[in-house]
Amino acid sequence: MATYKTRSTSRNSAEIEEDIVLDDKLGNTRKIFRPQIVKKGSEVLVRGHLIHQRKNVNDEWEDTDAINLNTLKGGEGVKLQLRSKQMKKFYEALNHLYEIAKEGVPRGEREWTVERADQIIKVDSNRVVFVRRLLEQDFGDEIWQELLDQKPDLATKLANARIQQNRENSLDLFTQALERTADLNEDWWQNFFAKNTWIFGYGLNYQFLHLLEDQPDCGGRRYTGKGSQKGDFLMNTEAQVRFTVLVEIKKPNTPLFQKNSKRELKRHRNGALLLHDELTGGVSQLQSNCHRWYTEGSKRTDDFEQLTSEEIFTYQPKGILVIGDTSQLKESIDARSTFELYRRNLSNPEIITFDELYERAKFIVEQDETEIIDEYDKSESFDDIDTEEIEVWESDLPF
Repeated sequence: MATYKTRSTSRNSAEIEEDIVLDDKLGNTRKIFRPQIVKKGSEVLVRGHLIHQRKNVNDEWEDTDAINLNTLKGGEGVKLQLRSKQMKKFYEALNHLYEIAKEGVPRGEREWTVERADQIIKVDSNRVVFVRRLLEQDFGDEIWQELLDQKPDLATKLANARIQQNRENSLDLFTQALERTADLNEDWWQNFFAKNTWIFGYGLNYQFLHLLEDQPDCGGRRYTGKGSQKGDFLMNTEAQVRFTVLVEIKKPNTPLFQKNSKRELKRHRNGALLLHDELTGGVSQLQSNCHRWYTEGSKRTDDFEQLTSEEIFTYQPKGILVIGDTSQLKESIDARSTFELYRRNLSNPEIITFDELYERAKFIVEQDETEIIDEYDKSESFDDIDTEEIEVWESDLPF
């Protein structure tokens, strides 16, 4: 590997800042090549001087006095010998410089790293460019395999860092979405959580949840096929023996309480607040889905055999309803007490608001990277890491 620093001297020329030393063993003399990259017509070429240097009294290298060849008489001449190793270095330097010259005359000050493998690869000082060039030439699998072979610990750290970065990006997207919730429908939120099921993995009775099926059929032919009763997500807890969980997704701005024409909270005669139909209906819908999945969906022969073969079972499945935002509870003490007492006295489903789910996601992201991976799959081996979460995905906000 060789490094070259270039500095433009005009629009059509650039110099190499450091002389190229051709000697491998140095004494008091040496030979160097002092090149330039120049544009001649439509071509970008390399030119330069071969120079013999000596050390001065200050132990610094200086050029020997030049000889004006025009003063030579007939029969006189000057011979500068390059030994085989010197010639090899000269040849390699020319190859490298011509590879740089293919990019045109360098502008400003730049640094180049050039390496000879099966072919010459050139990059500037930004190592990201080096990796990008390799990936552009479809060397991604070879790079990763070599990294696993040579430095498996580093490969694991990189994979963990990728997971962490993806989660940070998702948290940023979550933040933006909550700020513009009026522009997003339930489908967008369902898609977002389908790509980020890790958000559900903490604080839900300390059971990690995996997505089993997006919009399952709770009472159709199969949970992966078409049916008459749909849920948003069919998930499962993660352990040696696993259990199904149904998740229903509403919206952050879904109302939790009924209001009158003056936008005031409506009350029962005893003063208790009236819960909104979206909330009570969502609870009823999810309870119905959980019951039907238990009594019908999970007992379909094909589904039963497939799920039990994966150690996934169904016994009165847990439901999770994601709905609304706790900002709605700021309106009064009665709002806070009515909502909290209602959900605390429900055995199923568990009700969680979008901002509470956001805080869980934020907690996960802010933990130490190694702790996240430990909680993620209790794995010490890169081979066990869920590589699907390492993949970069894009989910554009529709505004």
